[in-house]
Amino acid sequence: MRELDFTDIMNEVAEQGIKAESSQGRTVPTGRYRLRYQGHKSQIGDTGGPFLSFNVAFENDGHRKGSGFLEVTWKKERNNNGKLTRRAQLYGQLLTALDLPEETPVHKVADAFQGSLIGAYVTETLRSPEGAYVEVGAERRETDGKLRVVNREEANNLVATGWVMRNYVQNVFKPKV
Repeated sequence: MRELDFTDIMNEVAEQGIKAESSQGRTVPTGRYRLRYQGHKSQIGDTGGPFLSFNVAFENDGHRKGSGFLEVTWKKERNNNGKLTRRAQLYGQLLTALDLPEETPVHKVADAFQGSLIGAYVTETLRSPEGAYVEVGAERRETDGKLRVVNREEANNLVATGWVMRNYVQNVFKPKV
């Protein structure tokens, strides 16, 4: 190591993308985790529907690996294809994972989750500024000419161009004992 004269570097600027990449939240790799309840908020979504946003810890082999959110709604929200939205699917799956009937009041579902660990499949996903999504995985994969999965190096390059990395809970289930 050697000392530099400050005048040698005073006109240099940050490398392209360092700001975006350094501002990313931490994520966990795609895989199966156990979710531990850490808190929740009730909210109104962009479409006006109510939902619960659970703050959860992602655990694997008894160790905390990260944290994120599980958003669920007890309303039968539907997407443009007429199928239940992810939030609605996750609520139904949460009821099953907690062994609760559909008639269970929302606050009792939250109470039951507080005292339980549930299983989940979580993806590490990138979202473009235009709203496109790709998953992060071991190797690049395309389906029908559309990019579906990028490797870690490609993910870092996309983050540098403004893509945002986040974890999404895809489904929840009763964990195997």
